[in-house]
Amino acid sequence: AVGAIQILFTVIKCGGILVLIGGGFLSTAGSLANFAPGEVPVGLAFLGAYGVCMLKALWAYDGWINATFVAGEIKEPKRNLPLALGLGTLIVMLVYVATNAAYHYVLPLAEVQQAENAATVLALHTGGAQAALLMTALVAISTFGALNSSILAGPRVYFAMARDRLIFAPLGAIHSSLLTPHFAILVQAVWSVALLALWGTFERITDNVMFIYWLFYALGGLAVFILRKKTDDEIPYRTPGYPVVPVLFVVGALGLVINTVIQSPNDSAQALGLMVIGAVFYPLLKR
Repeated sequence: AVGAIQILFTVIKCGGILVLIGGGFLSTAGSLANFAPGEVPVGLAFLGAYGVCMLKALWAYDGWINATFVAGEIKEPKRNLPLALGLGTLIVMLVYVATNAAYHYVLPLAEVQQAENAATVLALHTGGAQAALLMTALVAISTFGALNSSILAGPRVYFAMARDRLIFAPLGAIHSSLLTPHFAILVQAVWSVALLALWGTFERITDNVMFIYWLFYALGGLAVFILRKKTDDEIPYRTPGYPVVPVLFVVGALGLVINTVIQSPNDSAQALGLMVIGAVFYPLLKR
């Protein structure tokens, strides 16, 4: 049922995005002049600003990691997991770039920067008030779909850890009738509310979450080298372009993390502090 809901909302969301893109590029209000570059900083200032923008943009791509959380429930994971990650990321890249191109084709750069919801503003320009209202509803549906997948994937990590005796046992409980990891879902809900209370806005939450994510992505990239040596004969999947690809990935991830520390030292310190607290308490939870 959960999977069917996810498919339904994904289809609705993708359909709305395609209409939005088509409406944008077919609009008579569009102009290629809107793509003219604005003023940008130079030197190290440019790299710092670019890193900040990249961290925010990567939030749009980050759903790929959720598929790995439910790897234990995927049929033929050796085949289907790399396929899902590769195709899913490619599709998201194409849709994301096309959507942003439609925004900038119709809207001047300043208007895109000031818009709280660029999709609704674009719909207002191309289809009027009713189109804007419909797009607002589609954004809400998209948000629900993203939340549904997060609820589906995230608690599976705690659930699997509890089943492997790596964290306290109640997180591995399964609801008697719904057959869901209900206690793990409850813990994630409480933790989400706590983060919102700590950081106040969803933007700060996503920025800090992405900062920690990419720190762990760098560690995951480094793990490729270690696991390759330890289990060379048992590896079911080999990274294309090894070792160049993982090296470039690790360097890029660490560069993003270091830049975030420089640009947002206070938020970075808070996020790292929470991570350290987790590292301290983890042995106790494991016992």
